[in-house]
This record gives sequence, C-alpha cells and structure tokens, in this order.
Amino acid sequence: MSQPDARKHLIEAMCHLTFGDDRKFCDHLWLGYGDVWRDALIDLARRQLITVKFDGHEEQFAITPRGRAWTQQLATAVHSAA
Repeated sequence: MSQPDARKHLIEAMCHLTFGDDRKFCDHLWLGYGDVWRDALIDLARRQLITVKFDGHEEQFAITPRGRAWTQQLATAVHSAA
C-alpha cells in the first residue's frame, strides 16, 4: 500500500476514534498498515495521540487532544498535497 493511502486510512481511523468508534478505528489501521497495524497503534500511544486502556475483557482506545490537533494537521497536509 502506498504512503498516501496509509495516511488516508490513518486519518479515517483517528476520525472514527474522535466519535468513540473503536472498531472502525482498528479496521482502518488494519486497512492502512496490514499485519503491522499493532505497531502503528503502539506508535500512536507512545506519541500520546491516543490512550489505550484494558477493562479486563478488551482494549479501549481514545483520542487525546494532542491526537485531535495532529489529525487535523495531517488531514490538511494530505488534502493540500492532493
């Protein structure tokens, strides 16, 4: 998959997370990064763009304020480059 396609899926993933849709967030990470989507997830958490919590049964993800700002910047850059 090309870098721009991965970025578009990353933007979609982060937007879904903005609305609390963990499932679509994970789906778009997988679509954008394939088998290494968990590495992308870890990177997002390490950069404090998302938070990951485990409730005893499953992971729960949330976007941070920093993640919202970063997503907006990325979306603007991708849109401008198109």
